[in-house]
Amino acid sequence: MIWIILAGIAIFFIVKMTVSYQKDNVELQERNLREKFHVLIGRLNEYAFNNAGTITLIDKRECNLYKEGANQIINFLYSQGTLNITWKYKYFQKEVIHKKSFVNCRNLSLFEQGDMASSVISEMHKIVEEHKNKVLPPERMESFKAEQPTRKENHSSSIYELSNKKKEGIASLLIVLAGADQDETNGIQDEEFKVINKYVEKFGLTDEFTLLQNEGLSGVIELLKNLDKSQKYELYSIIEELLESDGEINESELNQTNFIFTELNMSEFIIKTMPPA
Repeated sequence: MIWIILAGIAIFFIVKMTVSYQKDNVELQERNLREKFHVLIGRLNEYAFNNAGTITLIDKRECNLYKEGANQIINFLYSQGTLNITWKYKYFQKEVIHKKSFVNCRNLSLFEQGDMASSVISEMHKIVEEHKNKVLPPERMESFKAEQPTRKENHSSSIYELSNKKKEGIASLLIVLAGADQDETNGIQDEEFKVINKYVEKFGLTDEFTLLQNEGLSGVIELLKNLDKSQKYELYSIIEELLESDGEINESELNQTNFIFTELNMSEFIIKTMPPA
């Protein structure tokens, strides 16, 4: 009898793991690891490598963030909805390794990814400082250089910390994109309005919008051209949410979106072909 129970438990866990792996496969077919965790990876790249790091995909579940000649490497492994981060840092020929796991990562918001990055950076800062104290005498202690991960985190990198004028600029882009296909759809759709209003509220915008009317689309684009890499990833996610809110992207939306991406120097986000109907 006990063998039947144990076999039943084993089968249950095998089935559960199989289903979980299948969910991973579906997720990573739609968006690769870099795209799925773009805010988190962007933040870590900024703090560890001054945005000069590159992503190397090992397979669809695992990738490394690294800069040629740097003394550190960050590994990301995604499995069964859990993201495992391993950060290796070498100082004076001695390596310190920090591992951090985050569960329930299937549907993370931008805020949650930002919080994860802050947590990993804060912990690594303390670990590396302790490591330095062990390998160097106090008289030889020095501050980390720009490419090292122990700088104090600067939250200005978040798109939600921009000036109200720039946040109004982002809301204006959403309005332009929502109206790009209004000839075909008889105006901006309710789903698009919901997305726009969602981010207007998140941005804390309460005054009447005048930026688009006063400066036009070219003025809005000029205002947003100096967004950093992490902010551009966040902007892309917001635009993607808007485009998907009313169904499949059409040709008018495609052209307007790609025009804006090109003007904002976001060519890596250009949509090359229309999704299949």
